[in-house]
Amino acid sequence: MNHYRIAQSKFKIAVRIVKILRYVPCIRMIAVCNSLSYNRAHEGSDIDLFIIAKNGRIWTARFFTLLFLEFIGARPLVCASFFLAEDSLCIEPYKISVNDPYLEFWIRMIKPLYNETQVYERFISANSWAFSETLFARYIPNYKRRVKPVFLKLFLSLFTTWIPETFYKRLQMALLFPIIKRLALCFDSRVVISDRIIKMHTNDRRLEFKSR
Repeated sequence: MNHYRIAQSKFKIAVRIVKILRYVPCIRMIAVCNSLSYNRAHEGSDIDLFIIAKNGRIWTARFFTLLFLEFIGARPLVCASFFLAEDSLCIEPYKISVNDPYLEFWIRMIKPLYNETQVYERFISANSWAFSETLFARYIPNYKRRVKPVFLKLFLSLFTTWIPETFYKRLQMALLFPIIKRLALCFDSRVVISDRIIKMHTNDRRLEFKSR
């Protein structure tokens, strides 16, 4: 019960932060994931965010997300380490093996707080393979936590996207820690860096959960 109370408190913080991040250019969806999404957070838990970005603008979305979080002093409380492009919603290719029970569970449990143009629904449809067990149904969003789009975002997008996507990518790649770049060369999908997915979960415990 204590985990649940802590999670509800952190959800309130997450909603306040997402109300700011909704202004970030090129973001299509922001969802809470990992321990907080299934109400198992503890006092020291991060608020992990899963973000879906506009096609061809994943690096732009990541750049301004991290910039906004830094500006409001939300790091390291908020961890935005998983970005996905809107045209690559299926993440089945990133399973650690034929059976990846944690990834299926993770997909089922993400909690969308900000959702433009039904991106969350399209993400679930693209990953219907994760709902093969009839025990699990699709999450129904809590509309009390829903963060609505804002018109001002259109002007911010026009102001920032005149800079090529390659600029944001080169800048961020230059700032990445060497260990992140090394892990990206592995084939276990802990760290994946491309123009369609940016996943930097260095503490990926899926193999541990699978063996259990």
